[in-house]
Amino acid sequence: MIKKQTTTLLLLIFSTLVHWNNLFAQPFKFTKTPEGISLTEGTHPVYFYQQKTKSLDGKYPRANYLHPLYGLNEEVLTEDFPADHLHQRGIFWAWHQLIVDDERIGDGWECKGIEWKVTSANTNAGKNAARLEVAVDWNTIWKGDSITFVKENTVITVYKTTSDYREMDFDISLTANGHDVWIGGSEDHKGYSGFSARTILPDDIKFRSVNGDLTPTDPAMQVGGWVDMIATFGKTNSGFTMMADTTQMTSWHGWILRNKKSMQNAAFPGRKLFKIANGETVTMRYKLIIHKAEWPQNAIEEKFKTFIDKK
Repeated sequence: MIKKQTTTLLLLIFSTLVHWNNLFAQPFKFTKTPEGISLTEGTHPVYFYQQKTKSLDGKYPRANYLHPLYGLNEEVLTEDFPADHLHQRGIFWAWHQLIVDDERIGDGWECKGIEWKVTSANTNAGKNAARLEVAVDWNTIWKGDSITFVKENTVITVYKTTSDYREMDFDISLTANGHDVWIGGSEDHKGYSGFSARTILPDDIKFRSVNGDLTPTDPAMQVGGWVDMIATFGKTNSGFTMMADTTQMTSWHGWILRNKKSMQNAAFPGRKLFKIANGETVTMRYKLIIHKAEWPQNAIEEKFKTFIDKK
């Protein structure tokens, strides 16, 4: 009888603790500053969104990207203005070739001939997810006039961190404004273009994909819709997964992977130009998962399937 009462009391205490933990679990919180918007989950930093244009002594002016991006133990994962490639920056999406009608106007990858102006930034933070939606004008000088040639709408959604991982979704929509627009990657065999992650690259970094371990090559690699990196960031051995919804990309170029002095690129459309007709919209979907190093590959594959099926 006493044993039964003790068990009942323990169950009651446990359920009460769970109730109070859920009731007072610290939710996500956005904080706006003159430079941009930071996101925290409870007391833990998640990312900083660079809203205001930032440069290095007036060079490489950029906005509309994430840095720092933090790991599960608050370690910084990304770099900005790295010495080897000063134009690279945190989590960003940009294109070398930018053409308006018949004129090449600049290089968004290297921050030349383009200004990203964030016209609105709406936040929605709760206990289970945090959503940042930004509207961004891509401005340039075209035939002597200042124009907005692309209107971007991007939604970044971060989901509640579990004991093993944190998920982030990126939905990026580009609408050609007033003119036909072409976007394209570097004009070499590499074809750098689109969604990229300039992470810290420790000496012990390892890569894997759906077919297991892989070694980066110079040209883009056709290794499926996701790639994963495992390395020691700070004092923490952890993983970083990038996913791309290639089913929506008729000009998918592949993954450009690097183990030092560069970044990881979900290359779209590669060297070949991709047209966005005046008034039309192209949407790209990506996911990042920050996870413990021992996270199994089948868990990544399950997340990828869910990501692809969610439209």
